[in-house]
Amino acid sequence: MGSPTVAEKYSAEWIREQAQEKGAHWLVSHDCSLCGVDVGWIIDGDYVAYRSGCGCSWSPDRPSSYAEIARSLEIQRSDEVRDQIMADLK
Repeated sequence: MGSPTVAEKYSAEWIREQAQEKGAHWLVSHDCSLCGVDVGWIIDGDYVAYRSGCGCSWSPDRPSSYAEIARSLEIQRSDEVRDQIMADLK
């Protein structure tokens, strides 16, 4: 058996477990290219929402899921980038 695939390594369940272990409520996706404010996911137990509003452009939180976070991690270019995103889980 080879190494796990990206989807297996960064699964929705694994992300949920990491959030619970760290008591995390926020995962940064990226910073706004205009104002630099963090954009990302609000995490509260089973509740997940994507907050795309920032200092220069506001939009309401959008219901999301751990599966969406996993898909977002899956498209990143390397494990180093994925690991850095997860390291910022707060």
